[in-house]
Amino acid sequence: MFYKTLTLLMLVFLSVNSFAEGPHPKAPTGWVEMNSIDPVILTWAKADPTKKLEEVPSAMVQKFPRSNKFVNFVKEKSLDEKGCRSQTVNGWNQVWCLRPDSVLAILYRGEVETIPDLLKKWVLTHD
Repeated sequence: MFYKTLTLLMLVFLSVNSFAEGPHPKAPTGWVEMNSIDPVILTWAKADPTKKLEEVPSAMVQKFPRSNKFVNFVKEKSLDEKGCRSQTVNGWNQVWCLRPDSVLAILYRGEVETIPDLLKKWVLTHD
């Protein structure tokens, strides 16, 4: 009886867990994940103990509820083939992507190499 109950609980947990938001991508080697506060859902910084946090390359993803204001903002400039808008403001490169229920923004600065591509792939599959 115990094993049947345990099996049932595991099935319930796995089915509920499959509907949860997808896990964050793993930070690349040499990068660390920082604690994030809403609307930021992911923050990575390049680990360099000789520099201040503001001086190291970093990247983050922000999530906003989909609204006319955000949709109009994203669409006011040309979109790429994936439906995302790119711009640079105050030293931060930004990629804004429309999702079915949200607008996700990738912000990054410094030498980040493949980080924007990695985060964009994750953002485009994240609902």
